Amino acid sequence: MIRGLLPRRRPPLCSPALGCALAASWTLGACGSGEPDGPEQGSSTSAAHDGSDDGSSAVGDDAPAPTTSHGHDSGDGTTGDDGSGSSDGGSTGEPDDGLVPVFVAQGSVGRTTISCDDGLTWIHDRAYDTEGAPEACGVAQAVECWATACSRWDASAGACEEQGSCDCDHHPGADKGIAYGHGLFAATWGWGPPGAIKTSADAQQWAVAVEPTTFAGMAFGSGTFVAIDRSPRVSADGLTWQAGGEADFRSEANAVIWNARDVGFADAAGGVFVAGASSGSDQDLMVSHDQGQSWTRPAGSWACGGDFEAVAGSGDVIVVVHGDRACRSADGGASFAAVDLPGGAGVVHDGAQFVAWTSDQRMTSPDGATWQATDLVVEGLPAGHGFELGPIARSGETGTYVSVRGGWQQWYDAQGFYRSEDGITWQVLPAGSFAASHRIRHIAYGRVDAAACAP
Repeated sequence: MIRGLLPRRRPPLCSPALGCALAASWTLGACGSGEPDGPEQGSSTSAAHDGSDDGSSAVGDDAPAPTTSHGHDSGDGTTGDDGSGSSDGGSTGEPDDGLVPVFVAQGSVGRTTISCDDGLTWIHDRAYDTEGAPEACGVAQAVECWATACSRWDASAGACEEQGSCDCDHHPGADKGIAYGHGLFAATWGWGPPGAIKTSADAQQWAVAVEPTTFAGMAFGSGTFVAIDRSPRVSADGLTWQAGGEADFRSEANAVIWNARDVGFADAAGGVFVAGASSGSDQDLMVSHDQGQSWTRPAGSWACGGDFEAVAGSGDVIVVVHGDRACRSADGGASFAAVDLPGGAGVVHDGAQFVAWTSDQRMTSPDGATWQATDLVVEGLPAGHGFELGPIARSGETGTYVSVRGGWQQWYDAQGFYRSEDGITWQVLPAGSFAASHRIRHIAYGRVDAAACAP
């Protein structure tokens, strides 16, 4: 890494060199309207962390370098418990709102791509690097994470940074979470070098809502978006954001944990946001019953904290699934305990039961306590490709599940998109049905105007 090799100022969002049309695709639409407004009252500080559980190098986990961070319930039952699109609703009836259902995948380097046909194909693939966005210092050049050089804007340093091998976990386009509500997708990008919370009604034109920011996740429920940090931001419409209550993550030895890792929403006990944090071997879990205005530490938090894959809830039961373990609350989030489930790719409640996945089985449970396993069936797997479920989302209309290939460096030529109608038999999408590009770590389900699906 050569910091400050090109100490140029950030390209104006609507400069003649970049063009207002290009800048508008990633920022506020009017010229000059998307410039950073600097720290504001009630802003939060967020530490740089490794942003992944994939073995990549950590930066600043135990000695955080704070970055200033500024900080919609649709009522249709189609948003996911985990805030990243795993739908918890059991409805298969299409709302009469004139909109069409879509899946939206969020990836590294500001990537998004959408599916308008129930996960059969993915279109409108875009990213900061290929479009020469300000976050890529206005350089329109395709990047391969950890393999090729890249230019990235570091708002903390106030300059562009050149990297010989692009660290996409620490980048203004690092994908940290996406959720849907009130007719909008809200997503947070940026880790290490700050990024932004952006919103979109069509999952193509993204407007900056708050910048510069470094949040660890995004969730929606009970009419509210929550972007998690020790000082979260909350929004009742996805457009205006206020400071939420402090999430004072601490270890069992009462040491401060600076790094939030994820947030999810459980449709249980009137609606519960669940947030995890970790630093080194220390971890914590906190919950909010009041839309992020206050956070409490449930009993059992230290055994169930850290980065998790997904959250689901029903009645008073909440299930939190990590990659290597799972926890359950039977009292609406007042306490958590380990459950006999080996962890896995995610969890949802489909309206009748909890559904989770390991690397080769679908697990179902009526109560989140006892689980029944069914072996997965994989169709269309290309020669030389392994099958591993990554983030999972569920359609609120059809019940279809979509996912992408999980695992470290299973992207670009190794990338795969998956689809299942029952969570058991998974179809590997054929080449040409998606663009093989940057890693995908979050998928949300929502609804857009049909015009957004036009070629």
